[in-house]
Amino acid sequence: MEDSEKNIPITPKLSGPKRQHFIPRFYLEGFCQNGLLSLYDRVENAYRDQTPLNTTAIGHYYTFTDQEGRRRFDLEYLMSDYEGKAAPILKKLSQREEISDEERSDMSIFIAMLGFRIPDQIDSLKSANGEMIKKVSRMMFGNLDQAKKIIRENPENIKLTEEEIENQAVIMANFIEDGNYTVETDHQWIMGMSINMFLQVAPIFSQRDWVILHSTSDKKSFVTSDSPLTLTTIQPRQNDFWGIGYANSDALVIFPLSKSCVLVMHGSDGNLSHSSISNKEIREVNCLTADRCQRFLMGQDEALIRSLVSHTGIDNKKWGPKIKVS
Repeated sequence: MEDSEKNIPITPKLSGPKRQHFIPRFYLEGFCQNGLLSLYDRVENAYRDQTPLNTTAIGHYYTFTDQEGRRRFDLEYLMSDYEGKAAPILKKLSQREEISDEERSDMSIFIAMLGFRIPDQIDSLKSANGEMIKKVSRMMFGNLDQAKKIIRENPENIKLTEEEIENQAVIMANFIEDGNYTVETDHQWIMGMSINMFLQVAPIFSQRDWVILHSTSDKKSFVTSDSPLTLTTIQPRQNDFWGIGYANSDALVIFPLSKSCVLVMHGSDGNLSHSSISNKEIREVNCLTADRCQRFLMGQDEALIRSLVSHTGIDNKKWGPKIKVS
């Protein structure tokens, strides 16, 4: 076997930080004023100032246990690696500098990873998986005859009488039909599923047209959130069965790079350009960002944060999963 065909050995990362930031600190620092973020907490319905160090961190969120029972930090190391690559690229884009094809690819991976590593995405996938299991359960057990057939075919029920099978089927069918139960999805499994999804999305981002829109005034800034990637369409369209996907030809992806500029991805020619953005358009982008947040809306200006919360009404709306099962 040629060396190129051999499996590359992976050295397990068996130690790492307990506090793991799902929104990188270096990224949040780009929205600070005097080292502090002005933050709105949707869960506590409260405003406060705090440092990036103490923001969007969860204990062992990306730590997983392998088949040997070892606690592994491989995913945290992977994300930290691309954060290190993305930091200088983000600075270049903010300063209207050109980037190489390799830097464009690394930045695409960072953005896609950021979109799929966050609790907003993970919780949405868990919700969708739970709804899917409930729908499949209704198909299997919602019908009394079908429920009896499944119970009867289970080898563990071989000694049950027809009357006992009937009773179990009625209980099962009623339980499933009521739907008054919660499906718990394994965090490690769903995290792996989400990572596989970002691997499909990153090349799409790299091939899109990139437009960096810059604010022309220090008094007009962009905000970010704990779910900073916005997926919408170039022109409004009617909702359909499939919804909007990153690969759709009319997809429009918006990602705040810092308080002074935002990245807009669309098309498929792979161009990169810079432009200025009006105050009205900054407001529209900020409203999209605010409306999408799961818990935290963040920026340099508390008055701006309060204004966006009031305008979007997120203080009076509960977060809902972004992925729905039809």
